[in-house]
Amino acid sequence: MTSSSEFPNNARNASNYPARPPEAGFSPDANNPTAMHAISARDIFRFIERNWRMFALFSAAAIFLAIVGTSMVSPSFTASATVMFEPNANSALVNEDRGQTVETSARIDSQVEIIKSGRVATAVVQSLSLDKDPSFVGRQGTAASQDQQANIEKAVVALTNKLNVRRIGQSTALEISFASGSAEKAALIANAVAQGYIDVALQDKSGAAQKGASWLEKRLDYLRGQAFNALQEVENFKSVGSGSPADSRVKLAELESVAQSYRQMYDSFLLKYFQTEQLVSYPVADARLLSSATPGLAEKSPKKAAIIVFAAFAGALAGGALALLRQSLNHTIRSPAFLLSDERARYCGAVIHAGKMKTLSSARGKGRILRILTAIKAYALSPPQREDLRLDALINLPPLRVSNDLRRVRSAIFSALPPTKARIIGVSSIERGEGKTAIAANFSALCAASGYRTLLIDACAYNPSASRILAPDASLGLYDAVRAHQSPQRFAITGLPQGFSFLPIGALTTSQSLADLVDGGRDRLGLDELRSAYDIVVIDLPTLSESSDAVSLSRWLDGIILVVQHAHTRQDKYREELGWLASAGTPYVGCVMNKADPDLGKDA
Repeated sequence: MTSSSEFPNNARNASNYPARPPEAGFSPDANNPTAMHAISARDIFRFIERNWRMFALFSAAAIFLAIVGTSMVSPSFTASATVMFEPNANSALVNEDRGQTVETSARIDSQVEIIKSGRVATAVVQSLSLDKDPSFVGRQGTAASQDQQANIEKAVVALTNKLNVRRIGQSTALEISFASGSAEKAALIANAVAQGYIDVALQDKSGAAQKGASWLEKRLDYLRGQAFNALQEVENFKSVGSGSPADSRVKLAELESVAQSYRQMYDSFLLKYFQTEQLVSYPVADARLLSSATPGLAEKSPKKAAIIVFAAFAGALAGGALALLRQSLNHTIRSPAFLLSDERARYCGAVIHAGKMKTLSSARGKGRILRILTAIKAYALSPPQREDLRLDALINLPPLRVSNDLRRVRSAIFSALPPTKARIIGVSSIERGEGKTAIAANFSALCAASGYRTLLIDACAYNPSASRILAPDASLGLYDAVRAHQSPQRFAITGLPQGFSFLPIGALTTSQSLADLVDGGRDRLGLDELRSAYDIVVIDLPTLSESSDAVSLSRWLDGIILVVQHAHTRQDKYREELGWLASAGTPYVGCVMNKADPDLGKDA
């Protein structure tokens, strides 16, 4: 046989073949599987199952980056001390009017700002000598030539940047947290800030009390003088008197009332003065230390375990997003739902990929198992034998699901064909490599195994893979029979292990295609004689993209089957070819999805 490259491509621009029409009559929604049904939990599970490698890859990459990143970052420890703000702590000493005070929540917010203020920070810096700590002022800041006030300011800024104060829930408790590279230092500074806040509150309370006492003392002196003058006027009026007795009584009552009022005011301010003096000598702050920070309870960050878990989850999400994007941009046929959504597709079933079979447990007999293992080894190691396995693996493993898929396909095809005694079926695909020859060969073998007299004809001059595998040494075949005007049955090879007869392509020594050779009449193919000799004739036709022979020869056939490959055949190309077959009046039987995912049938 000559090389297929010597055979010209007489494709569809010949005048005697119909031109390909536009995609008329197709609704975009009708060909969109997502428009046919809502997304279910099974769809999500299948999506994860199909793209688990991408999920795992991105998750592993994120975990690796998280491990590297956390190992490069110096650990940090956060210690926390808790203070309780009690605005009514001095109610026993000072009887304040609570109706005129600021609301408690606002006062607590004010205390948060006081803790974070520079006054508290400066006191902590000076008490712990943080202005000499390189982690606060830098190594240059510890030099003797540096200004001490500048170092203090740097340390205050560094301290406030690492200090965090928050209110615990709706309570009056305040949590003071500080982060440092040392758990001991973090606890020390957190406790120092808490104590510094309490000390500042005491100083403010004591200072306010001293100012109040000074003011009250001045006020008492004034009230004492006023009360003395009022009492003296009463006594003078009693001794001297004035006017009529009635007027004297009224005037005396008025003077006594004024003197009594001054006396009461003086007594009230005197009590306030004593209370304030007691507060000055024994000040009580509005806050107290509730719990101290301890190095053992300091939280370490970064938390590697949490970061790694988050990175794994984020990586999986990124992988899922990329997989979803890739799927949205993938316009290949990935589901029977796409084929079932179009009535003209006439979906006949799916055949799983032979290389993805999950179990061989149904094979019986030691000899059968050895044959299966030998076939799998050949498929994995020898590229020339891999094509051979694709043609006969399904035949050699009839108990497996692949064989059941073919039986369902055969039932669908037979029900769609006219009820004639002998059936002549053509098998084609859109592009090369979609497995039409494997489907044709295994379909023929299955029919032969069921008792049908079956003939497989290789009519694919552009890629006669069936002839190369089943009859590599044959020199005569279909083309020789057509050119010699002889019966193709004379050139058929019988006695093949698969159980069917096979007619190879023959010698390709002409520049004419098979359709041109038999254009003079169907008798050139001897189809009537083949109907008498066989029950089923399967013709392996060229692909639609390489030649128009499939359409031209189909007018003498009972039907033509179109093979599409799962996740390979493009949807737009399939719709285009289907429209072309319809416009050409081809006896289209239906389509078969080849090399499908093993679990595809569960969702079909």
